[in-house]
Amino acid sequence: MAFVVHLAGAIGGSPRSLRAGNSVLSVTRRHRPLLVALMLPLALALLSLTTPARAQGNVTVKVYSLLFDHRANEEDNEAMNAGFNASMASRQWMAAPDVNVELIYPPSYSVPNEEVLRSVVEQNKGELIIILGPISDASVTRSRELLRKEGLVAFGPVAGSSAVRGWDPNIYFIQTSPAAELLALLRYAVSRLRLRRLGFMYLQGTSFGDGDYKQAVELMSHMGLQLCGVFTKNRSSPFTGVDNVFENVWEQFAATLPQGVLLFAPPIEDTVAFIRRMVADNRTRKSFLLAPSVLEIVIANEWSEALAAVGAPLVPGQVLLTGTNPLATDTEYHAIKRFQRDARAYLRDNPGVTVFNATDDFDHDDIDGALMVYGWIAGEVLAQALSGRQWLRSREAFMESLYNQRRYVIDDLVIGDFGGNCKGDAGKHGAVCQCNQGGNAVYMKALVENYRFVTLQNGEVYFASSHCYSDDIRLDAPLSGLLFYVWDDETTEEAIISFAYGMMGATESTEMQRLDRFFFHALATSAAEGSLTLRRELDTRIVTAVFGIVDDAMLATPDVTFVDPITVTPHLHSSARNVIHLSPTLEQQLFVTVGYIVNSSGAGTFHAAIRGNDTHVIEDMVRKTAVTFDRSLGTVATLHDHTSATDIMPHEGDVLLIGLTPSDPLEVAKHLDSYTSVRVFVPFFDVALLYDEFVRAFRNRSSAARLLFATSLPHWAEEGPLSETVRGFHNMVPDRTKWTPLALLGFATARAM
Repeated sequence: MAFVVHLAGAIGGSPRSLRAGNSVLSVTRRHRPLLVALMLPLALALLSLTTPARAQGNVTVKVYSLLFDHRANEEDNEAMNAGFNASMASRQWMAAPDVNVELIYPPSYSVPNEEVLRSVVEQNKGELIIILGPISDASVTRSRELLRKEGLVAFGPVAGSSAVRGWDPNIYFIQTSPAAELLALLRYAVSRLRLRRLGFMYLQGTSFGDGDYKQAVELMSHMGLQLCGVFTKNRSSPFTGVDNVFENVWEQFAATLPQGVLLFAPPIEDTVAFIRRMVADNRTRKSFLLAPSVLEIVIANEWSEALAAVGAPLVPGQVLLTGTNPLATDTEYHAIKRFQRDARAYLRDNPGVTVFNATDDFDHDDIDGALMVYGWIAGEVLAQALSGRQWLRSREAFMESLYNQRRYVIDDLVIGDFGGNCKGDAGKHGAVCQCNQGGNAVYMKALVENYRFVTLQNGEVYFASSHCYSDDIRLDAPLSGLLFYVWDDETTEEAIISFAYGMMGATESTEMQRLDRFFFHALATSAAEGSLTLRRELDTRIVTAVFGIVDDAMLATPDVTFVDPITVTPHLHSSARNVIHLSPTLEQQLFVTVGYIVNSSGAGTFHAAIRGNDTHVIEDMVRKTAVTFDRSLGTVATLHDHTSATDIMPHEGDVLLIGLTPSDPLEVAKHLDSYTSVRVFVPFFDVALLYDEFVRAFRNRSSAARLLFATSLPHWAEEGPLSETVRGFHNMVPDRTKWTPLALLGFATARAM
């Protein structure tokens, strides 16, 4: 006779793998059976005290742990509880000098949370007790009525669905909501991966999916985008294998060729079948899989087996998941460093309770490590919540204290704000009202070699505590900028790096991170294939604009905006609608330069030397500009690639040099040293592109005062700058060797965007 285990989504409440046999569905961890004993119903009344001997305080608070899921493996359950124990053990099981904490486990992990809760309530009528947990959407839902009736609070429950969220003073969430996880995944798919075709998978008739799909559609619509396809069907009950309904829905979905798939479904057999089909089908095998933390255990197992079934290798970074707390190895957080110290100390006194030990770096099981971190955070938060004896007089007093505008700071992690019912216009004046959601951060991570999880660079997403419920947040369309690195052009190599360094400094500023609208991506190409590389990128990825150095072929590409393009050879301004100039155009620079020459040197003639593809039109513009100022133009020479600029430079007077090569700056410096009545005027981008060459050539030369150029930028290396932009540039780019005109231009361009 067959039976079916219905699994609701929950971190730590998900199986490592699912197997459907002829008669039994078993839950395993790394292919080992659960080590859980069957308990008689009467055993629910026998709860075991597990905390060690400790100093006597004036108040003892009983904490009943429901941080377990009876369908999960024992090691996952133990990881969370060990984390909580490590936190409490680090303070000698005392939340305050006069408050002891007494942790009580259930007699077995094989009993459902809600059954344990009923037994606990019966044994502690009217007493102040703390309920730690429970785990899973179903357990949270089934516990609500009893919690409300008894005036108890479920502290730090774990649930994978937005459906169980919302204002309820008896449920005290300290982890980020699933709606926030969806926001983070969608943001990453659109802004970082820049996917043009994004699909969505959910199941109907489950604890979550419908609401997440609706939210995803609304978020995409607000950005002017839409999902390319949707896989949805009713969940199978019981699951008997892939049927015709699955096949038909799959064919329609796979035909849309999604580049990425948002997977929002509980960890059940239908979801496993979808994961396996996604890997098996050539149309989706290379697609990114983006999923919330509730699915990490299933995906870690099933992805590897699905790849093995088709003989395909793991592609690091193809599977992306969210986390509601940092990994146990993320020691850039001060809180995680302290977690590791507390955990090692606890494991030294209690060996064998988890997969880790007292000398561990927590780097061989990322899932259990993250679960242990969650338990530790729960302990840290609860310790603060219990730190005032006046709050422990009764259940009512404790609940009231939890919503008294509470925020918990755990080193560099922040949980909260929490607030209850507000009076009058308190909410309009900054009070937090009816908020029982504490997590404000989502941590993106990727599945990499050896099926390890690593935190993604720039993958953290922080939500303002003023947004209690993330489902009311909207994503604005990002500006996805593209910057080309031409690897085989030595002339532009350093210039591109300098420009990108400035842009990076601007986008990493606190203000830019808060706006979260501008993202730029560097793309390598050869000089010969620049335009082809751009065309391929436009066909496969979202590109809003191109920045930095481009060539003529790139500029001829339609359907993309070029913002302040920098060309290696000089050009007059483009009248094309898709080209936006932020820096002064060559015509504007000529106007300012010739005006300066007229005002500073009288009525004499000046000369010009021009190199590039547009020498005739530039010469014509120089002559028109001279006529505008009623000034005569002397000789105008056309320079070839291997012609030295000094071959045609006069021995006195003013000369415009337009279109320089790397060898020109030193030759110009020598010429100015030899002929002290000569002044040389150069366009800004010639100086910017060859800045290092100019600095080397004119260092410690008095003739540098006779090399001039026009620019709209303040000086990038000015000491004590008055310019707010330069001050911001110096703050974000503290390395003085990086203070170049192109770096400041990149910084200013990013700020403008």
